[in-house]
Amino acid sequence: MILWFRRLKRFFTDDESKGESESSGDLVEMVDELLRDMDSELADMQGSLNKQIASEKRLKRRIELMQKDSLQREQDAIQFLEMNDDQSARRALLKKEEADRGIEEMVSLYESAQVHKQELLRHIDEHRLDYKRLQKKKSELQSKRNLHPSSSVHEMEIAKDHVLPQNDLEEVRFDKGQSLKSTVDEKLAELKQSLKKRK
Repeated sequence: MILWFRRLKRFFTDDESKGESESSGDLVEMVDELLRDMDSELADMQGSLNKQIASEKRLKRRIELMQKDSLQREQDAIQFLEMNDDQSARRALLKKEEADRGIEEMVSLYESAQVHKQELLRHIDEHRLDYKRLQKKKSELQSKRNLHPSSSVHEMEIAKDHVLPQNDLEEVRFDKGQSLKSTVDEKLAELKQSLKKRK
């Protein structure tokens, strides 16, 4: 349970940094794993709770029986006193004292069982709340994965955006052709001028 809690805490506190280094698909798989672990953990806790409730009921029945026995011992002592049988009355009162001490022990165990049951219920409620949070997180990650392309596709889209349109390519080719033609024309004019000077 401690290991699972640490994993859950780490997931919710570091999900932003994980979002930068892991894809949404990886995070969905992580959440699925946590949900499976939580299902197992909750099943174990529910089993412990059921055992605790059964133990609490057994203790309560034992306390009720011991209280009846204590009351009966007191009534027996009264009857013995009415018959002037002090010795039997004393023995009945001794048994009543033993029963009362046993009742105190059982009551203490019963109260501890109740406290433990409440703690289990609190932990189960907390885990169920975390379970719902995880389910919500999974839905968010699935939506994010569906809305945004994968990294490779995204890179391809970016590369596509940087490719020049066909018209722009034609303009580039045209500009290069014009530049080359101008250079040739200028050189041709220089040669003609040089020939004229020689004549």
